[in-house]
Amino acid sequence: MPTVNKTDGWNGSDRVEFISTQTGAVNSDVVTKLSGTFSSSVTGSNNPRWRDQVRQGINATTVRNGWRQEILEHSWYSYENSVRTTLDPYGTRTPSWDTTYRHSGRIGLTFPGLPNAPQGVKTSAWNRAVARFIAECESVRSSVESGQDLAEWKQSAASLRKPMSSLQDHVLGYLYGCKKLRGKALSPKNLLKTVSDSYLEFAFGWKPLALDIGDALVGLQNLHNHPDLVPVKGHARIAYAGIDGPAGYPSGGTLKVTGSFLSKSEYSVRIKGACRSGSANGSIGMGQALQLDLPHFAPTLWNLLPYTWIVDYFTNIGDIIEAVSFQRSNITWACATTVDDTTYETKISKVEPANPDNVAFSGETKNYGLTWSGGNATTRTRVFSRFAVDPNIDLLPTFEFKYPTGSLKPYTNIAALIGQKIPWFSAMRSSGKSLWDFF
Repeated sequence: MPTVNKTDGWNGSDRVEFISTQTGAVNSDVVTKLSGTFSSSVTGSNNPRWRDQVRQGINATTVRNGWRQEILEHSWYSYENSVRTTLDPYGTRTPSWDTTYRHSGRIGLTFPGLPNAPQGVKTSAWNRAVARFIAECESVRSSVESGQDLAEWKQSAASLRKPMSSLQDHVLGYLYGCKKLRGKALSPKNLLKTVSDSYLEFAFGWKPLALDIGDALVGLQNLHNHPDLVPVKGHARIAYAGIDGPAGYPSGGTLKVTGSFLSKSEYSVRIKGACRSGSANGSIGMGQALQLDLPHFAPTLWNLLPYTWIVDYFTNIGDIIEAVSFQRSNITWACATTVDDTTYETKISKVEPANPDNVAFSGETKNYGLTWSGGNATTRTRVFSRFAVDPNIDLLPTFEFKYPTGSLKPYTNIAALIGQKIPWFSAMRSSGKSLWDFF
């Protein structure tokens, strides 16, 4: 495969001006030129017929990988400050003069080295992208998970017959307790269990049931509106540790320039492909539409097991079962692109006079006319790779243990479960039974 290398140049400058009204002062204007290069390298081949091949459901992916350095921002900076010096400020004849310092140009650039994310980050990003790709393939064939609803018909019927039963019982118990001048319903233990029961009933009962009913209505309406081949994709992005450091700004003469330097790294995976909908003349069968078929038996069984939702918070076992159960022969082609990049950001946060105002009997100096703008720079180095994906081999997530991040919802749900079980823990201690007898 051919390799194309490219090198470009960047230019900067550092100009310092000194202008004074003092008699005998020598004004100056010094310019320092800055320059450097940035480059890229790409190895791969093009496929001019890829659009036609994709329409036919053929994998048109060509291997392409490489790296490139980029300038995302390189703005002009301008600092200016004037200092008025006055001798003998309390005398009758007060000599004074102004001195102006100007600093302008573009700072020098530094490019990150070739990024390489930790293997754990790469594995996690790949697993997430595969899970989302398989989930979109499932939605192409049907988004109605009726198997779990039918298996839980007793709980669904009970919720419909007596919604939020724990909340109702607590309120009625409280009213009855007031009537009998008893306060058992007001105990913190009972209150915690009531709130937990009501939250869990909504989060894992009413809300999923309502969404499934909505999906069922849409799915049944679209029984006869399914194209044979549908494009699908899955994407995941994970940030990993960068480094901070000092900014490389010039001092600006009599100016004190404070800046910040930030390094950010990110690894992403994008999987694209096409999936057969299983339609015949634009229509799919009722069994497929309701997901009442053999491939959905294992995922449905997993979802019905108690507390597997907690396991899914900390592992990807549910995603593995979904991927193994899915008929990957329905995927006609797939390709993946991985991108690993590191970005350097240099920004001005503050500009101030290096020497503060000074007032004394013998003389004074005062700063005025301070202005500043620009001076930010952002560079990036990106490593990328595109390759064909074998659905039977590559689209199987590997097991990983993880801590839920990005949302407090998993911990809220676990806390609600613990709140629901606290009265059971008390009963267990008093009865001497095993913990599992109460679950």
